Amino acid sequence: MKKFEKDPQNHEFRDGMPLGMMLTMVAHCHDNVIREELDAIGAQKAFGGLLMQIAHHNGIKQSDLAKRMNFSAPTVSVSVKKLEENGFVIREPDSNDQRGFRIYLTDRGSEMTEKIKQTFVKCENVLAKDFSPEQLDTLRSLLKKMYTNISEEKTKE
Repeated sequence: MKKFEKDPQNHEFRDGMPLGMMLTMVAHCHDNVIREELDAIGAQKAFGGLLMQIAHHNGIKQSDLAKRMNFSAPTVSVSVKKLEENGFVIREPDSNDQRGFRIYLTDRGSEMTEKIKQTFVKCENVLAKDFSPEQLDTLRSLLKKMYTNISEEKTKE
């Protein structure tokens, strides 16, 4: 987390700054910290989310993984192939769907997933530093409401 802590003044919020810009700045800084931490453990950021989803839904259909991640099927197929090449997952034909595959973590994938979880906990602790549990509950509620608002607006189009 060295890069983020070097010069936090570069990330100042200004009075009247649009909420979207503030959210983007926080997300960008968080993304950089996560990327650095994952690089340090030898995990590619792009694969972290996929591995976590597979860990939560071991044996997930590849098509369902694409839907859960909101990725195209070809993107997931290429990513899963790379995860398989690196020994993190295995793909097995789906016995109920001849065209589909189910994805399972290997022992190596489980070990990496645990390291990724620890990385996310570490970063979550940085984000939540000096917040009370009540403030965190309020923040989560507000962010959920913002997400609902923007999602509903997007579906109107």
